[in-house]
Amino acid sequence: MRIDIQIDPACTEPRIVVHTDRMTGEIAALLEKLEAPKMLMGFRDEKATVLDPAGILRAYAAGGKVYVSMAEGEYTVRLRLYELENRLDRSRFVRISHSEIINLGKVRGFDLSLAGTIRVTLEDGTAAWVSRRYVPKIRQVLGKKHEGAPHRCILVIDATTGQNALSQAKLFKEAAGVDELILTKLDGTAKGGVAIA
Repeated sequence: MRIDIQIDPACTEPRIVVHTDRMTGEIAALLEKLEAPKMLMGFRDEKATVLDPAGILRAYAAGGKVYVSMAEGEYTVRLRLYELENRLDRSRFVRISHSEIINLGKVRGFDLSLAGTIRVTLEDGTAAWVSRRYVPKIRQVLGKKHEGAPHRCILVIDATTGQNALSQAKLFKEAAGVDELILTKLDGTAKGGVAIA
């Protein structure tokens, strides 16, 4: 078998073409090796590194580039976010907004903020924000990963936020299905009107 390699600075992704007169065992073995899962390359300080998808905390698009956050730092990848999403395991990685994907195995918790947004806290303390339209997708992926998950969905709201808390509870119930509600009161005032509503 003859192998030719052409170096082309304009090439953005390697391409392999096999010319043969017939399919042989050698060609079939070569194709099998080529169809193995693609390596994910990350770039930092002009160095290329093979990234282990299990170590990815999140991937996000910003400023026309796609970044991958890992425990050891951030890397740029030469893929569009949707291309990266297609390469990652869909049972572990889920899109939380138009420009961000998270690794569910690296999530420390989900929190509903006073403004009605959902905050994801990752293992390294990084906070990411979930677009409401992606909440059902997260719930669906969690249900596939752990049968019946989430087992309970608890919404914790500061009772002093008034009518805003009521609208947050309604929106969160539509998106995620709330099983329990906890009202907290962290100040010493007499306020707490949402408890009556």
